[in-house]
Amino acid sequence: RADFAAAAAAVLVDGEAGVYELGGDDFTLADFVAAVERESGRSVALRNLSDTEHAAHLQEAGMGGAAQFAVGVDASIRAGEMQTDSALLRRLLGRPLRSLEESVRLAL
Repeated sequence: RADFAAAAAAVLVDGEAGVYELGGDDFTLADFVAAVERESGRSVALRNLSDTEHAAHLQEAGMGGAAQFAVGVDASIRAGEMQTDSALLRRLLGRPLRSLEESVRLAL
């Protein structure tokens, strides 16, 4: 998040009007869980849910109609529809992106 916030600030200060396609390095949920485990020192279970199960859990958690939207976004991510190989984020930052581990550490 910090990398995206810094990029947004760079665009507001020096950028031009337009659409900016920003993306970070690819990682899987298994990679994310492993990073959380390493950085937190705790065991984390990864359980893949069907879209139906996912929607039911989100609705039970109080998301209501937004649950289907969230499930749709996750389905798009799973299908690779939100993946980008754009290097624009790195260019806007003027530095390498934070690693997954560093990002998790900052979030914890």
